[in-house]
Amino acid sequence: MFLALLDRSWERRARWVRRAVPGKPEIARALDGDPASIPSVVDRQWTLVSTEFSFHAIRRLEVAVRLVEHEVKVRSELAVLLTEALEHLKRAPVIPVDQLARMIVPVTEGADIQALTDEAAGMEVRSELGIRAVAGLLQHFSFSNE
Repeated sequence: MFLALLDRSWERRARWVRRAVPGKPEIARALDGDPASIPSVVDRQWTLVSTEFSFHAIRRLEVAVRLVEHEVKVRSELAVLLTEALEHLKRAPVIPVDQLARMIVPVTEGADIQALTDEAAGMEVRSELGIRAVAGLLQHFSFSNE
């Protein structure tokens, strides 16, 4: 059941990554420091459940194997999105796209956790940091092929 929920979460995350493509108006506003332009996609309940399930998988080999198998599938789908984004931007990756996808997943998950922690502490929530991090990774690990 958890893996089905993970699929649903992945679809939401894929839409988020599509919005993070540099050159689109949303990312331009985020890079200019307008956090209000980027709607928060942090789902508190899902982030807590997902984190707890990851802890459970760390403790149980059979669960870890199934989770990693599923994550490989999700990262391959993300790699396709990243390839399309880089082609759209006329950029080429400097590392394999699957490695770039592997970096983006924990960065975006970490941004979600940070936003929830900041919110719980009554701090300013910087929901644009995740989208800026994705844009930065795409920029840093690619070059113009024009």
